Amino acid sequence: MPPDGTTATQEAASASETEHRTALPAGSGGAAPDAVDLAALPPADTAFDDFERFKDELFSLVERPGSIRSSEPLSPAWSFRRLLRGHRDEDASYSELVAHYAALWPLLEQPENRRYSAQTLLGLEFLKTGRLQEASAIVNNVEFQISTPKALSYVMRGVGSFMRIGIILGFFVAYAALSISLFPGGTARITSLLQDIDPKAYSVLVAALSGMLGSIVSILLRIAEFESTRGRSKSFLELTGATLPLVGGAFGAVIAALLAANIVNISFGNVPGGNIWLYVVVGFLSGFSERFSRSFLNMAESRLAAAADRPPEGGPGGRAASSDAGANARINAANRPRRPR
Repeated sequence: MPPDGTTATQEAASASETEHRTALPAGSGGAAPDAVDLAALPPADTAFDDFERFKDELFSLVERPGSIRSSEPLSPAWSFRRLLRGHRDEDASYSELVAHYAALWPLLEQPENRRYSAQTLLGLEFLKTGRLQEASAIVNNVEFQISTPKALSYVMRGVGSFMRIGIILGFFVAYAALSISLFPGGTARITSLLQDIDPKAYSVLVAALSGMLGSIVSILLRIAEFESTRGRSKSFLELTGATLPLVGGAFGAVIAALLAANIVNISFGNVPGGNIWLYVVVGFLSGFSERFSRSFLNMAESRLAAAADRPPEGGPGGRAASSDAGANARINAANRPRRPR
């Protein structure tokens, strides 16, 4: 009966060593039995052993009562930060972390993922001692490396952060406007301020908001393309989800400004160029399709370049100068003395 610490690989190594001793011929001058080359033996399957230990440790955690909670106090700053970034896996409780580690079981059974068993064992040790943040960070990292849906969740987390910040900013703007309107003359002041704004600026704002919405829809439709992002940086995926709506809003605002400035003119039947619904459609397409935005920008670039190369009217060599020169020539011809016939 081998001792408790003896692994299956060590038993195989002992059997191989016994066979090596038996295979040595008597009186052959070969190496002594205790001089067998252990380096030539197959390496220990530590990944498989770690996976077996992972299952044992997980069973022991399941049998324990989930009474461990985070020891950090909940401060107002923590609550505000939680509001901005939303619920994260790093804030999981003891029971949720046990469920996360249990969900890793079928993934770690795959041979290509067993190399992460030692890392999950370390996370279980942190979990047993009540260090929930360390245990959460480890399980999130392992899930990110071996699970494609986990990588996709970081993209959607970035989109959620952008939408959350936008809602909070909108709330503060509405709260500020409501607070000003409560003062005497506040409503009239707000109305006067809104009337002083160029009406085309509202169209640009609508196009920018529509561009953000179009970019979010584009991300949702292209979610399958992010399956190849497994193993990339978490910050890269999260920033991708958070910044693409900003890019879509910028494209929508710029293209709406081109239409408002009459640099690019478009019309569809009876729809005038200043129709607000036209800006909604153009802004959405600007955020949804990068090719659509680039075509507008290329058109505006070519027209601005052509206008810059054209000589200015009224300047040297311009249309006014040529007309003045023609008028002077006609005056000189009229004042020239005629030859007698």
